[in-house]
Amino acid sequence: LPGRMIRPAPSPLLAAALLVLGIAGLLPVGWMLARLAAEPEALSVLGLGGAGADPRVMGLLGRTIGLGLASSGVAALLGAPFGFLVARTDLPGRGVLRAAGVLPFLIPPLLVAATWTQVVPLRGAPMTALLLGLSSAPVVALFTARAAERIDRRREEAALLTGGVRAALRLELPLLLPAVLAGAAFAFLFT
Repeated sequence: LPGRMIRPAPSPLLAAALLVLGIAGLLPVGWMLARLAAEPEALSVLGLGGAGADPRVMGLLGRTIGLGLASSGVAALLGAPFGFLVARTDLPGRGVLRAAGVLPFLIPPLLVAATWTQVVPLRGAPMTALLLGLSSAPVVALFTARAAERIDRRREEAALLTGGVRAALRLELPLLLPAVLAGAAFAFLFT
């Protein structure tokens, strides 16, 4: 019939993927919410519910947030320039570099740590932030590359001709910043 859309039946693969998502991703969250409903005093360690915060828990939370911010900062500092270079320049072998740039994300961070601790004498929280930032930099690079590909090259060329590199940066940075921040947010989440 004209004007009537035919919707395909959902595939078994999609149904299986949604089932796995529900079990692996949503069940733990539901379990936690049910536990909090049954035991509201469990939030008292964070200072919620009228009680004072547990200093040990707050210290751990603060160090975790600090590590996440530091590693996402490293990921942004490394991933954003790399993503821009492979997307907007005529760098020789940039296609191979772009594909190889994803490798640090695919290698387990423990393997990266075992290798880098033999090369660099840095230890503790700074090394952890560096390693986790290195491992998640490809996420920022991918987000940045996709955003850089969407910038009109004619506008960039006009900015370069009229105001030089500074004008091109003033044009491109506001367009790239949301993608860099989104990639850094994922790096924070992975940390």
